[in-house]
Amino acid sequence: MFSAYAVGAYEGAVGTLTSSAFKVGGSGFVTFKLGAMKDGNYVYVDVVDAETKEILARYYNGLWQERTNDVKSGCTLIAYKANLSAFMGKEVFFRISDNADSGYGLFFADSFTTYYASEPQGFNAATPVDYAVSGTIYDLFNGGFELGGVQGWWNVGTPGAVTGADGFFDANVSYGKDGNYLYSGVQNYGENFNYEANTGVLTSSVFELGGSGYITYMLGGGNSLCYVQVIDSTTGEILARYTQQAREDAVLKTYVADLSAYVGRTVRVQVVDKATSDWGCVSFDNVKTYYASKPEGIDAIDVKYAIVNGSFENGMDGWTMNITEAGAQNTLGWVESSEHDAGWYTKNDDRKDGNNLFTFVKPDGTNCENSKGTLNSSTFVLKQNSYVSFRFGGAGTRDVCVQLCKADGTVIATFYNEAEGKVNTEMYAYFYQYTGEETECFFRVVDNSTSNYGCFVVDDFRVNLESAPEGFIEAIQ
Repeated sequence: MFSAYAVGAYEGAVGTLTSSAFKVGGSGFVTFKLGAMKDGNYVYVDVVDAETKEILARYYNGLWQERTNDVKSGCTLIAYKANLSAFMGKEVFFRISDNADSGYGLFFADSFTTYYASEPQGFNAATPVDYAVSGTIYDLFNGGFELGGVQGWWNVGTPGAVTGADGFFDANVSYGKDGNYLYSGVQNYGENFNYEANTGVLTSSVFELGGSGYITYMLGGGNSLCYVQVIDSTTGEILARYTQQAREDAVLKTYVADLSAYVGRTVRVQVVDKATSDWGCVSFDNVKTYYASKPEGIDAIDVKYAIVNGSFENGMDGWTMNITEAGAQNTLGWVESSEHDAGWYTKNDDRKDGNNLFTFVKPDGTNCENSKGTLNSSTFVLKQNSYVSFRFGGAGTRDVCVQLCKADGTVIATFYNEAEGKVNTEMYAYFYQYTGEETECFFRVVDNSTSNYGCFVVDDFRVNLESAPEGFIEAIQ
């Protein structure tokens, strides 16, 4: 049989299992055995037209039971029969989809028999799902949340909820939603919830990229720590990542994403919320995943390989601060366009990139050297054999450093501000070549000191460069 408990298998895996094609004949009945597959909103078996890829029928393990007198368990195979006579003569195939990672979100399968001269006996009637099924394997199930809930979408954390609200905030500003429902973490007009302080990930069911490879989605709200991404359904590889480009509060705008390079791959859409304030929430709706040609909308810019606001030109957008020991100012610093004019502070007018930089002292002399903590960048995918660079000042001891980290927090490399002839707060321009496998990363600036220039000035973080920038020096580890 096909077992979700086979060696190397685990319940958290998601994806599809697709059969070869066969012609519906004889009586039109087929039989199969299913185990687990508890919730038909997330794990199910489709009958698919082999030519048009239309989903003709969808079933799940409707007779599932946890345990009966210690005999039947949730993974026991149950035999079903399905009447496909309405599709007589069609070439079809089975596709089992697993979109869940818990709650018997797995499946066992066996004994798919596709020809009977007459109706077979001794089988249970196959259980169709309790919602209308339409479209093809290229269409995202419940992409517009019109089932009134997150059916087909998997929530980790609670970044939002499906709502029928028409508008948000007390002024009842219209979302501009499509249909009756949308997914939102924004405070809705007339409803008592607000998920802005929450973080989490909303993940769609699996679909195959087809047609022109363009998809569209509607997005409102969100800062740079909130984004939409498309991942490979089997490996989890991030194929593309998109942030908000035209925010008008939570009003929904239609974006067009070009995924033509991945046509034929089975993928999932994710809405990721890593923000807790400053529009750290999104409104989201109407994901459409099949177009014969490019549709209308705002061209979504793929930021998979980019760091957000690496030069602080948009303030702290894209950066998060964690204070481990609060000094008088309870911060590690501020984004400033000018610097303090004092003998002990060397200004960086000719060294910063653009107008702004991050520094531990305000122009008026307000100083936060006596705080400890970390400053983290947004995540980005780092290519093998690419270069990163940054500008780094202060850091009088090795208790203050810049780290390049994997997304899980594992440190790839640690860098210190120890350039030859170093002068107090003067920034030095460093580069580093990354030779590991492509992986998701972020920068972490660490401050574990409160004296002897136990502070930092930073700017101009760049990633995925083809070569070391001219005039930069190799980062000191």
